[in-house]
Amino acid sequence: DEETTLVPIRKFSQEACRCARPGSPLAQLHTMESHNKTIRGNPPSKSSATAFSKDLLDEAITLLFAGQDTSAATLSWTLHLLSIHPEIQSRLASELKTVVVNDQNEQPDRIKITKQLIAKLPFLDAVVKESMRLYPVAPFVVRRIQDELHIRDSQNGEGVSGGNPNVILPAGSVACIWIYS
Repeated sequence: DEETTLVPIRKFSQEACRCARPGSPLAQLHTMESHNKTIRGNPPSKSSATAFSKDLLDEAITLLFAGQDTSAATLSWTLHLLSIHPEIQSRLASELKTVVVNDQNEQPDRIKITKQLIAKLPFLDAVVKESMRLYPVAPFVVRRIQDELHIRDSQNGEGVSGGNPNVILPAGSVACIWIYS
């Protein structure tokens, strides 16, 4: 059942919170008033030093698992696109070989990936961004409507739903806009 499945996930999130490095997103969340209460909502005490609020544990689960799914999807689509575009794959391989050999000339068999190395790979950056443009992990944007919005048919000025003069989205509504609509 769902509760049994969540036990190891909760344990993992508790361990992540316990081991969070200073300055990390989890450590920063733990310092916020909304996230630094114990599970029962009582202020932390010496005996509850390892207890974390449900809100913090939920955030940890989101950070740990949502990032994994989106990264995996982006990597999968990027590799797929490279497989069907061998000319792009060759160009990227050439850039990688050139930059890594020049950057890692002392120990080319032990490549250390750093932010500085990634910054020297503009074509890799372009390939990943193009993959995310073609296959976004979240193909929509969500916005709160500030003012009442009247939507009319762009072809003939008539309403878009069953002959009504227009569709009205009230102020304060949440609109989900699909990128590929």
